[in-house]
Amino acid sequence: MDYRLLIKGGTVVDGTGAPAYAADVRIADGRIAEVGPELQSGRGERVVDATGCYVTPGFIEMHNHWDVGGWWTPNMDPLPGYGATTSINGDCGFSLAPAPRGEAEKQNVIDIFNFFEDIPEEPMRKLVPWDWQSWSEYKASMVRNVSLLLNYATRPSSRAAIRANLSVPRRLVLRMACRIGSRPVTWRQRRRGHQKLQGRE
Repeated sequence: MDYRLLIKGGTVVDGTGAPAYAADVRIADGRIAEVGPELQSGRGERVVDATGCYVTPGFIEMHNHWDVGGWWTPNMDPLPGYGATTSINGDCGFSLAPAPRGEAEKQNVIDIFNFFEDIPEEPMRKLVPWDWQSWSEYKASMVRNVSLLLNYATRPSSRAAIRANLSVPRRLVLRMACRIGSRPVTWRQRRRGHQKLQGRE
């Protein structure tokens, strides 16, 4: 979704270690385009009042197993409520990709996730499509079948791969649209924020 926003009046914590400062943030073409004081809104740009809120880069959740649970819990709670915008998966030496080829091997993967991560077996059998072999096929299946609220990646092997997996922190934008500061986001607030971002409110 392409969107153009100007987040005004917030306190920016930019992640560099510098002190927080008052500034506006402009987002265009899916990227942070400008940060500065008293930015003026452009034509067709939605303005979000972030007074009293922190505007930060999204947090990267480095250790979880949403490569499984994302199939039946695409909102990935509670990560968005904590400000996470990127999920790195495939931890602990096991992941859903590359996928096992036979039923016995697939059951072994299900058993591993169930035993080590307490992930229920039944949804893994019924809700995960298992229509991939490689990581790229898994990612394509995830994009095709699930609408996730976070950026989603496996542990990349290079800096270029890391950069390719990061984009504008939509959760941050949604939090600003909802005007909720640091409180957890409710389902109703999420829906309202998405409607605002899509211009339906």
